[in-house]
Amino acid sequence: MTHLVKKIVLCIMSVFIGLFFLEVGLRVLYPTPFGFVKGGVVADGELCYRLPSDFSAVVNTFNPPYRTKYTTTTFGSRTAEMYEEGLPVILMLGDSFTLGIQVQDDETFAARVAQSTKVNVLNYGTLGYNPYQYLLLLNKTMREFPVRFVVVNLYVSNDVVLREDSPRDHCVMTVVDGYLVNADWENKSLFFKMRTFFHHHTHVYNFVSNQLMRSQWMRKVLYYGGFAVNTPENLEVLLFTNTSKSEEYYATTFSILDEMNEITKNHNATLVLVLIPSKYHVNKELWQVFWQKNGGGISLPDASIPFDRLKRSAQEKNMTVIDLYELFMQDAVPDRFFGVRDDHYNKEGHERHAEEVVKVINV
Repeated sequence: MTHLVKKIVLCIMSVFIGLFFLEVGLRVLYPTPFGFVKGGVVADGELCYRLPSDFSAVVNTFNPPYRTKYTTTTFGSRTAEMYEEGLPVILMLGDSFTLGIQVQDDETFAARVAQSTKVNVLNYGTLGYNPYQYLLLLNKTMREFPVRFVVVNLYVSNDVVLREDSPRDHCVMTVVDGYLVNADWENKSLFFKMRTFFHHHTHVYNFVSNQLMRSQWMRKVLYYGGFAVNTPENLEVLLFTNTSKSEEYYATTFSILDEMNEITKNHNATLVLVLIPSKYHVNKELWQVFWQKNGGGISLPDASIPFDRLKRSAQEKNMTVIDLYELFMQDAVPDRFFGVRDDHYNKEGHERHAEEVVKVINV
């Protein structure tokens, strides 16, 4: 073995030994990888998956405070406040924005509503859920709890659906080895599977990724280079077009909301619809870049279009609507309510959301 080869072998061994000790150290300092922890969701025959009961973990996030406590209740909802028998219930339905994994248990907007009212709040926000799952949860919860308000927190960017999106037909996401993954996992590329493996099982990958993505300049480099985290899906382009496909999305979503409203009324409760924007809806620069990359040459539309359509449809059915796009755009810096990397609400976003909900429920 030549001197050069020995040096190369020694360098490679040094790198692996260094990574080993870094991994060990991070497993002490970073008790779980970034993202959703193993066991944070469990399989469910009707809903595809759901939050577990009596679960607790520490989760690393990309935004301050970088470590959050994630706890679920006996009822399989994320902790808000202590449940008190005899008090009416506010049911919170939604996806990852409602779950609020980026903030502490007592900092989600559901928890803040509980702190500001004299009722129980059950936060059933779950990663990747859509209105069909909200409907199934509503039916189930209405039979079990004295629900007074149903707050449907609709993340407009991906919460409009087609009929085939019903979990009764197929599951878009499923649970594999305790983690939430795409249902067509077997058809994913080797690169995707390797990245997912490192994401779930190594702390070095998540730590380095975390440090890089906290940087605003790195975000912009990746975004402009076409490698942006959370690159919007084609669905979000359809929301701004007048096509048969876009109308099908709107019509199906309106239909589900109507059904939820009727069920709520039949139980003498009130439905409140909250429309949640994405960071690139309220940030004009990001909105322009997104449309240049995905708009197919169509002139830049007004970002308010889907919010106006959803609001108008809901108001025609006498639903109470909170349009957070409109409210955020009245702020001098509307994107201050969102995180740096994953674009979910930060602490300020949850506070602002809770303020508006408390105003309309008035309890």
